[in-house]
Amino acid sequence: MDDTNYTTKEFYNGERNNAGYVDNPTTYTDEIGLMYPSDYGYAASPENWTTNLYDYDNTTNTNNNWLYLGNYEWTITLSSSDSRRVFYVYVSGNLGFAVLFGGGYSARPSLYLKSNVGISDGTGTSSDPYRLSF
Repeated sequence: MDDTNYTTKEFYNGERNNAGYVDNPTTYTDEIGLMYPSDYGYAASPENWTTNLYDYDNTTNTNNNWLYLGNYEWTITLSSSDSRRVFYVYVSGNLGFAVLFGGGYSARPSLYLKSNVGISDGTGTSSDPYRLSF
């Protein structure tokens, strides 16, 4: 992926096609990482999934997206055309990409749960974290 003008499904397919940039890994085995652009796209209501992620900067998309926080936020996905460029969620809700730098962007951890894992307790706050059961 080398642009933001793709739908959620196009990003999903691109993220999984093993076409990384030069020496960058195409698969990850880490337990915790950052969200993919497709994670962000699929967090919106299904009627938004055909919208390019670049155009997610309206209340139709942001009000119906449980991952939208109104912050600048890095994703795990590098541009396929430039290893210094990383996709991020823009403060207004659309997807952008920029040269990686540390200034002022959030990095929210993300993980995937297997289908046999559930939430047994907690509200997800720092004082009452989720407790997982499997």
